[in-house]
Amino acid sequence: MKKKISIIVISCLCVGLLTVLSLLWKEKDDFNKYNNPKTIVGTFSNNFPSSINFVFTQDGKAQRYVQFGELEEGTLKRIGDSNKYDVKFGDDEYVVTYHTDTIELTCSEFSEEIPKISEVPTYINVEGKGL
Repeated sequence: MKKKISIIVISCLCVGLLTVLSLLWKEKDDFNKYNNPKTIVGTFSNNFPSSINFVFTQDGKAQRYVQFGELEEGTLKRIGDSNKYDVKFGDDEYVVTYHTDTIELTCSEFSEEIPKISEVPTYINVEGKGL
């Protein structure tokens, strides 16, 4: 009888331990998804008419524009396997840290967090583009 109870208790402990481990694994995956997303795609802006909009496309292009201005093409290069990217527009160089719903834009003069306004590349009042 004691042997059967011991087996049941050990089985319950094993099931409980596996449940806790699976929940911890899921939390780790959720954490990594937010803090180390795989690709940067979308449009980021502070939503001010005179603010610079940053656009990142599915094919790895970086673009920026001000409404009613011209679209400027840039380069985008991921730094290792992190959520950081080197972004260059002409003489302007930035390090962009991508956090799924925001980017942190850092250069030698400033650092600014900019929210995502669209999951897809969006062009607002740019000649020859979208809306």
